[in-house]
Amino acid sequence: MLKTSLICLSLLVIPQLANAASTAYLKIGDIKGESQRVDHEDEIDIISWSWGAESNRKAACIEDIKLVKYVDRSSPLLLLGQANQARYPTAVLSVRKDSGEAHLDYLVITMTNVQISRFDASGTAGDGIPTEAVSLTFDNLEYQYTVQADDHSAGEVVSATVSSGRCN
Repeated sequence: MLKTSLICLSLLVIPQLANAASTAYLKIGDIKGESQRVDHEDEIDIISWSWGAESNRKAACIEDIKLVKYVDRSSPLLLLGQANQARYPTAVLSVRKDSGEAHLDYLVITMTNVQISRFDASGTAGDGIPTEAVSLTFDNLEYQYTVQADDHSAGEVVSATVSSGRCN
């Protein structure tokens, strides 16, 4: 049931992405990033992210959310948080659709009781900016999608909340 719901929710998102550029931002605890985007100032710019859930006959498995970002001012604090096994009350991943003058956070993933479960840095020689892969584990996750109406305003909101489970 959970897997079917998430697949259906994903199918709602995919057609909407064809007409607009998307950007993503992470807010976790009081860690500041370098975003200068209105409504997301000082949040962490996210290059890419992935997350999933699966089920077997025994139970649902809610996986860690995986994020990729460039090295920025949040990097040392994220590393420290991972090394110290710090807990953050909330973390919010916002995915924004920019369509002309309209800006809509059409996908918002809110996690509670968050811990940085993995921190990996990588880079290459030359002009490339080093990147980091950060994984977050959490107790609960709210997955909220907002439909963008024809006039680019926010429309219907569809959401689901799940509790994390151990993946065996």
